[in-house]
Amino acid sequence: GPPIVVAFIGQSDSTEFQVEVAKAQRELLFTGSVDDVVANPGLGTDLGLSIAMSLLRAGARQHCSNKYEEELESVKQALARSAGQPNQDMFWGTVEHVFKGFPKLCTDIANEVAPGAEVG
Repeated sequence: GPPIVVAFIGQSDSTEFQVEVAKAQRELLFTGSVDDVVANPGLGTDLGLSIAMSLLRAGARQHCSNKYEEELESVKQALARSAGQPNQDMFWGTVEHVFKGFPKLCTDIANEVAPGAEVG
């Protein structure tokens, strides 16, 4: 859904007020109930700009999170497809399923390298 941003608007420059706002910000962010929090304890701040920038940050974080989830799902699917195939227990045997365009592991080379053995 759309980003959720909470704005604290106050007219106090007192330290106690700022500490309470910081505690509330931390609680909201760490519980995951909002995407960002804007604090505007003073009158000299451009609240509209602060909220616009907060929405941009929250949108960018959502985009990155969605991309991460897509990549993670892609890796899980690739690993599931590679199960049961030769060399599936080795990273290099499954890497072409995880990273698009990665060359497939060549399995017809010598298992043990000895002097004079051809490996490529």
